[in-house]
Amino acid sequence: MKKFFHGIVALFLFFHLFGLGPPSLRCVNVQANGDVTLTWVPPNDPLSEFDAYLIFSSTSSSGPFSLLDSVKNYNQTTYVHVGAQAQPRFYYLVTRYNSMGIQYSSPSDTLASIKLTVTNPFNGTAFLQWTPLRPTLLPEHSPYQIYVEHPLGFWNSIGSTTGLQYTDTIYVCHDSLTYNIRVIDQSGCISSSTLAGNIFKNLIPPTNPGLDSVSVQHGSNKAILGWHPSPSPDTKGYIIYQFASSAWQPIDTIWGHFNTSYINPLSQANVQVEIYALAVLDSCGIVSPISSSHTTMVATLSYDSCLRKAFLNWSPYTAWPSVKYYIYREINGSGFTLIDSTTSTNYADTLIISPANYCYFIQARNVFFTSSSNEVCQFVHLPELPQIAYLRKASVLLTGQTYLSWYIDPSVPIHACLVYSSSDKQQWRLLTSLPYQTSGQYNWIDPSTQVEQESIYYRIGIEDICGNVPLYSNIVKTMHLKASPAEGLQNSLTWQPYEGWEGIEELILIKTPTHFPDTQHVSLSPSTTTYNDDISLWTSTDGYFTYRLMAIENNNNPLGFKDTVYSNVAFVYQWPRLFVPNAFAPNGINQLFCVYGVFVDNATYSIDIMSRWGDPLYHSDDLQECWDGRLDGKILPLDVYMYKIHLIFPNGTHFEKRGSITLLR
Repeated sequence: MKKFFHGIVALFLFFHLFGLGPPSLRCVNVQANGDVTLTWVPPNDPLSEFDAYLIFSSTSSSGPFSLLDSVKNYNQTTYVHVGAQAQPRFYYLVTRYNSMGIQYSSPSDTLASIKLTVTNPFNGTAFLQWTPLRPTLLPEHSPYQIYVEHPLGFWNSIGSTTGLQYTDTIYVCHDSLTYNIRVIDQSGCISSSTLAGNIFKNLIPPTNPGLDSVSVQHGSNKAILGWHPSPSPDTKGYIIYQFASSAWQPIDTIWGHFNTSYINPLSQANVQVEIYALAVLDSCGIVSPISSSHTTMVATLSYDSCLRKAFLNWSPYTAWPSVKYYIYREINGSGFTLIDSTTSTNYADTLIISPANYCYFIQARNVFFTSSSNEVCQFVHLPELPQIAYLRKASVLLTGQTYLSWYIDPSVPIHACLVYSSSDKQQWRLLTSLPYQTSGQYNWIDPSTQVEQESIYYRIGIEDICGNVPLYSNIVKTMHLKASPAEGLQNSLTWQPYEGWEGIEELILIKTPTHFPDTQHVSLSPSTTTYNDDISLWTSTDGYFTYRLMAIENNNNPLGFKDTVYSNVAFVYQWPRLFVPNAFAPNGINQLFCVYGVFVDNATYSIDIMSRWGDPLYHSDDLQECWDGRLDGKILPLDVYMYKIHLIFPNGTHFEKRGSITLLR
């Protein structure tokens, strides 16, 4: 109880120290007759000390202010200044209260009545100016709201501003307009200006949005126009113009502010370029200037059966500063798909199906809009092509030429088969042309022996009845084999594998030593490309070897073929090697003088033994014969004797070896 008493005392002292505040002046509302209504919020008065609200007024913001009236009722929150007239008046309020004597609060915020002036500049606008509610609107105030009365008795908000003037565009044809300015505070209290107005006339034409695009409607081939609604609120319709006979001709009127498209029922946009423009009609019958023009695009189509191409041409779309064209195609009614784009007004399309009905249209695009041309269609019948063009094999003959075999579907007559070769599969050389054969089977021998130096690519071109080559066979590559002598009585083989089949079943190396009655076959892995051939068992030959690869196709050929191909013949020569002793003893261990050799051709071999003075002692043409140290059956004495060995190599080179041999006794 004691604490409660102390709180009451503290509250009493607070309000006696600081006193009552002024009322919060919220709005100043000018009535239609010029009287001004003030509205405020009372101050807090917990000790019931209120005596009166004192209302002060002046015709100038700088004063002097005089007491207009006083209000004794604490709960009264409005006051009407009768006879205030339309001039701006400035008001503030003070609270008078009795707190151990008559006291006065500080003044409230100063607000002024708003005086509105409306001027008719006779240009289709109304110019509004007004005095401020206060020098600067407070955060709790709305911007100045502009209202107009039209028709009579109906007030419409037309805009807002934080400034003190506004220009209104007149949309009524000819009528009296009354304006009012309002400010609303956060409590909903409205400060309203004086009323002002004049007789105004709509002189400004409605805004023309212009055409967005003009297209050709698919199906009807009629021109279809599109645009956005005019921003002018009194828009009643749109006038469609077409340029004809060197002048703009109105062809129709579309009523309704928000109707934004039109199809010309008399259009022939599939055969002629048509030019259109737009004007806007408002409720007063005022017509805007005609917009910039848009033209339809007219596309034409032709095709060349021999070139297998369709050629499109179209008139440009000139309404936009930059435009790109997109080409749409439909084949046999399957639906249009985008196939390409260009900045040109022509396009060549490769025809891929025959016979077929091809249809096209062109779509012009800028950043925001599109426009389509008419549809153009053409039934296309192209020269038929074989369903199969298959190069079966390219095999190297023993003559160094290449044997080619291929199959062409014979059900479709062609003009010719063209045979091409290449070393790199990039640059192709035409070798020959063979006429159409009803059997579909073709064979040809390439007379060039280039396959002995490298692998060669081949392909077959199908020349149609127009002389074009629209179809090629698969590509095959010959096997190319290289052979060289290696250390350790071996021949080293490397090769480029055959290309053009689904796979190889067998790869066989065929080896033939010269002057040897038999040929040896070695089975190799189809994936390998190198082989070292051991020739140690063939030293009695002349060292001349030939090799050739044979490849056999596996069973995966999609057409059921199974072929065999050969590589070139690779030659390798092992040079002869001679082993000549430098002494022998007829009565000792080495009793005979024998020459040993590998890869020596016995048919070209000869040896002569002479005394140191050159007298002939012994001659033989057989490598297998040995000298026993005798001359005509007589034993020769211990001495140093001379020998000369002669050979002819397979390449025709004559070889001689000279030396000495000691005969020991």
